[in-house]
Amino acid sequence: MSDAHGTSDAWNGLRDALEQFGEGTTLETPVSERQFEIDAVVPDRVDVTYTDSGEELSLYRDQFEILFDRLAEEEIDLATLQPGVEPYAAVASLSPEHSSAGGTLSRAPTDARGGMSPHLVSPEEALSAG
Repeated sequence: MSDAHGTSDAWNGLRDALEQFGEGTTLETPVSERQFEIDAVVPDRVDVTYTDSGEELSLYRDQFEILFDRLAEEEIDLATLQPGVEPYAAVASLSPEHSSAGGTLSRAPTDARGGMSPHLVSPEEALSAG
């Protein structure tokens, strides 16, 4: 099922991209620069753990869809993100329909490079940070 903005399609595309990376993929939040690992991708959420504190967090589909709806209307300045939204933005940047560049997150299917994100941490960097 998809609405006028295709948020369900965006969610499915994001899930597909995340499943290609697999568990243990590390990302970094855009403002606070906290690293977190993807623990699981399930039908209604993405489970993550912050590497600095061990805090576990579930990122829910409905919140991603709110983010995708907003991105369909306008780009988001990453510097203005609240801490609770940061992991959503970092994960969304892996979507084949969204791009994080120049300090903004936007819906940009032609510019997006699914799986390429400035918030993705290389395995080497993740190991050295841990």
